[in-house]
Amino acid sequence: MIENFGKNVAYLRKRRGLTQTNLASEVGINKQTISNIEKGEAYPSFSTLEKISQALSATPIELFGTPKEIALSNTDEALDRIDKYSKKINDTIYAAEFIEDILHDKKRQDILCLSEILYRVFNRPLAVDEDGIPDIDEKTGAPRTLPSMFDRLPFDKIEKTAQEIKYIMANYKAVKKICDTQEDL
Repeated sequence: MIENFGKNVAYLRKRRGLTQTNLASEVGINKQTISNIEKGEAYPSFSTLEKISQALSATPIELFGTPKEIALSNTDEALDRIDKYSKKINDTIYAAEFIEDILHDKKRQDILCLSEILYRVFNRPLAVDEDGIPDIDEKTGAPRTLPSMFDRLPFDKIEKTAQEIKYIMANYKAVKKICDTQEDL
């Protein structure tokens, strides 16, 4: 029990970011005494022991216990870590199951495929050089983008074609009569 004291003081001191000089100053003893305690060459008086305990905010188990005893005394901390990692594990399992469901569900695959198509239609891709490095606008420092597929659609031609089809549909009978007359010739 006492054989763990020096190593535990050194560990706790370092964990709290204190030097031997800092700890000695807080306790009211000299640095060499702290060094001797940590090496197991000296042991503190009861009043110095209490001051070391207060300076390090240490429990008796943290000061005198074996690594196993110290670990067992920190069960609340360990349980908190288990809870934290348990949630992460559960989230990971849920994500894996969700992905597995998607891989075997045609309707979800169709939705993902449609989403990808829409993304490609409306997304403005980065302009890159022949090495695949994004082209940077020298004035703004922002990467340049290319027009999206949607931006490149020839709306004027589509509109003209739509008007022509609308005209043909509206005048179908007259056009049919003209076509029938030409066939007779």
